[in-house]
Amino acid sequence: TGVLGCTPDCSQLAESDCANITDISVGRDHTCTLLSDGSLRCWGGNTTGQLGDGTIIHRVTPVQVTGIFSANSIASGGYHNCTTLLDGTARCWGNNGYGQLGDGTITDRNVPIEVSGLANVVSVSSGSIHSCAVLGDGTARCWGANGSGQLGDGTMEDHPRPVSVSGLSNVISISAGSDHTCTLLLDGTARCWGQNHWGQLGDGTNISRTTPVTVAELTNVTSLEAGWDHTCARLGDGTARCWGANGHGQLGDGTNISRNMPFTVIGLTNIVSITAAWSHSCAVLLDGSVLCWGYNYSGQLGDGTTDDHNLPTLLTGLPAATRVYAGQQHTCALMHDGLARCWGGNNYGQLGDGSTIDRLTPVVVLP
Repeated sequence: TGVLGCTPDCSQLAESDCANITDISVGRDHTCTLLSDGSLRCWGGNTTGQLGDGTIIHRVTPVQVTGIFSANSIASGGYHNCTTLLDGTARCWGNNGYGQLGDGTITDRNVPIEVSGLANVVSVSSGSIHSCAVLGDGTARCWGANGSGQLGDGTMEDHPRPVSVSGLSNVISISAGSDHTCTLLLDGTARCWGQNHWGQLGDGTNISRTTPVTVAELTNVTSLEAGWDHTCARLGDGTARCWGANGHGQLGDGTNISRNMPFTVIGLTNIVSITAAWSHSCAVLLDGSVLCWGYNYSGQLGDGTTDDHNLPTLLTGLPAATRVYAGQQHTCALMHDGLARCWGGNNYGQLGDGSTIDRLTPVVVLP
């Protein structure tokens, strides 16, 4: 059999002739992949057109996103997605009730539409109901909902077109959460802004911010992930810090105490990839093993149970992974062989295994 993302007659070809997955993104009830040929596939819930196939039909196996052939990144939010193209522009699709598609309207789109006025885009991130981009000059733009100041422009007004994040330069990456946003800067420090009720901005307070503030006592950051109400960072020494809401143990510090400053994830070293989602987090280690912690109602921790864990828990029986990606109640991993495996909630088919059955351990995404 062929691998995900191949041409329709891939079953008649050798696997080496088919496109492999190079990136995955996970939304609330859907999943998307970027393939090595620059095309995109999505599956799962499609109520607002978030699969990008021109319909609003839910899919239990991957379908091709319409009109995208030169993508180099993919980002999934609540019920929408954004991608960057090789020409430096960005496209978004799905739910647009707050202008999170960036096309100047609040009209849902079931096929990708260009983000207005953006050029030289390096990367994008899709939050719950807002989106952000890093530009080639090291600045950042955001658009969509802004009720908590998550666009970072000093206001709390929604914007259906990109606005500049105030006072930021030398931005390496950006991550949009539910109502907050964080960036990694060239000097290895981090800035966050937006909702801060649970301390998810990491500045030692619980005061929401409409412009970026420095995450306290955090240096040598190599990657940063904003979840629903918490944030996690990978450091250059291979360890991780998390902060914010911790009601389900999603900070991985062995407690259920929320933190407004970064706190070490216990027992993890040699981390190569980390992800933060609605109320759980996961990491990939240098040996390819995957560990998850936090909320586990639908089996999104992948350990064969539905028990929450406030310490990292090892997934068993999973081949060596390169990256892990977490959504609301499901999780996916990219394998060394270019295939994907997913686990957790599956009510809309977001695991891509052809069913709508929740899975407590990883299953292979079907072609």
